Amino acid sequence: MQMMSKLRVSLLISLVVVMLLPSACVFAAEEVNLEFWTISLAGPFGDWIRGFIADYEDAHPGVKIKWVDVPGADVAQKYLASVSAGIAPDVANIYGLAKLVELDVLVDVNEYLAPEERAVYDPSLMDALTFSGKTYGLPWYGGGSTPLVYSRKAFREAGLDPDCPPTTLDEAMEMSRKIKDATGNFGLMTVVGQSNTKVDGGQEVDWLVMEGVSLFTPDGKKAAFNTPEAIEVMTKWRDLYREGYLPQEAPTAVWSEAQQWFTGGRGAFTLVGPQVLNRTTPEVLEALEADVAYPITGRTGKALTNFQYLAISSQSKHPKEAIDFALYVTSKQLQLEFIKQVAIFPSRPDVLEDPYFDVEEPETLRDKSRMLQVSWPGGFVVSPSAIPPSTAWPELAEAFARETQKMYTGQISPEQALTNAELAWNRLLSR
Repeated sequence: MQMMSKLRVSLLISLVVVMLLPSACVFAAEEVNLEFWTISLAGPFGDWIRGFIADYEDAHPGVKIKWVDVPGADVAQKYLASVSAGIAPDVANIYGLAKLVELDVLVDVNEYLAPEERAVYDPSLMDALTFSGKTYGLPWYGGGSTPLVYSRKAFREAGLDPDCPPTTLDEAMEMSRKIKDATGNFGLMTVVGQSNTKVDGGQEVDWLVMEGVSLFTPDGKKAAFNTPEAIEVMTKWRDLYREGYLPQEAPTAVWSEAQQWFTGGRGAFTLVGPQVLNRTTPEVLEALEADVAYPITGRTGKALTNFQYLAISSQSKHPKEAIDFALYVTSKQLQLEFIKQVAIFPSRPDVLEDPYFDVEEPETLRDKSRMLQVSWPGGFVVSPSAIPPSTAWPELAEAFARETQKMYTGQISPEQALTNAELAWNRLLSR
């Protein structure tokens, strides 16, 4: 009897102990698996990305990140396919935001962000990601202000001050005329009147934005760019070309050709600074006496920029964790690390406060270009091609380019080009 009593007590104690022990089945945290897409970053930045992912996983036990790098040409199609299959990546750097907003497949990050978390990003970039009061991503990195690359030699030969390159579109056009009249060579090396990538509509749309012209009515349902200000801008471009101050092939060329015109000594300055520096030998740059300066702007005084963003899928099983990881990727520290590897522009103004940017005398032209790119003080306007304002953007851009092409070839006037383009846009927007 005494033995049975002891046994009962022992069993009771054991039961209590078991009940008090944490249960792996009941209390263990669910493993969080997130898929993260980037666009064409694996080659030059693969080790860095794998490193910061590992750091994040170490700091967040139970969270695993699957990284997938997708070629830029494929990312939009692949993402839509993943959405259709119900397996969209949790965090993705993607294109085609307007289309994805229309499909309602992205998370409104405002639901998860504290005001102070949202406030660290450049407001203009957050605004570009906002539709009807909802914000569909976090800005990551961009091109910043594209520095002007110019030939001090060409300026000096034309009797212009090499220390005073153009700062506005009007100055660039005026100097182009002076350079051509004085030397027989061109000034501005650029392309016009076409859609080089089938999504950007040529540079004229960007110039309208920099001049402060609204592309759409406030509700986004109709085109609104056929204005006296737009006609003035388009007329300036038309006249510059028709008077022989741009190469004859400018309406049919691509950007790489414009770069070659500059490096071949055919022109005095070009708008695609970093690309020129990356693709040109030091010997050629030295022969040109190449230098870099802040970008030229329109009436807004703001530089044009493109940027990349991270969106969170509404299919994600872990949206809170996905947002946390996106905040980490776009953090001050990681953006600073990225900048030190390549000339990107951060989406957070506080990154530029780092002592890294306190360089008075850059050692190389590329270093100087990088410093100018990230230190531009005038603010930005976002290129429509970066964050298309409409799901019909490729068709809209193509329609605009088609009409401006006719303008340069003398078939129609700038007024008619804008009228035709606006009619085409309204037909497309009304579908």
